[in-house]
Amino acid sequence: MSESDFSLLPVGQPAPRFARPSVQGPVVELAAYRERRSVLLWFSRGFQCAFCRHHMHKFATHIDTLLVHNVELIQITSNLLASARLYLRDEPPPFPYVLESPKLIPREPVGLTMKKVRNCIVSLEER
Repeated sequence: MSESDFSLLPVGQPAPRFARPSVQGPVVELAAYRERRSVLLWFSRGFQCAFCRHHMHKFATHIDTLLVHNVELIQITSNLLASARLYLRDEPPPFPYVLESPKLIPREPVGLTMKKVRNCIVSLEER
């Protein structure tokens, strides 16, 4: 993969503000975490991906470790809100599961675009 295949936010640059609906109900605003805790954004394919479901389970199992270190995990996917709520209604993840429009690449609202990578984790310290 060459450097032209992806672009990232410049180091030290705050992530753009965004607000998106979550499976759990409330709208998640990245700005609400500023000066409170670090944020780990996980961009995934969503619940239809077996690989992603496996990682959701692993993150859920170890979420307390992140919280102890003052890190909030936010999963961002391009699932439809109604289908995601239906699928996750019995076992919603213990972290915000945020939805982007299925027509958009979920990474774009935070200034990250990737042409080849489909599943990535980005750690953004919002302080």
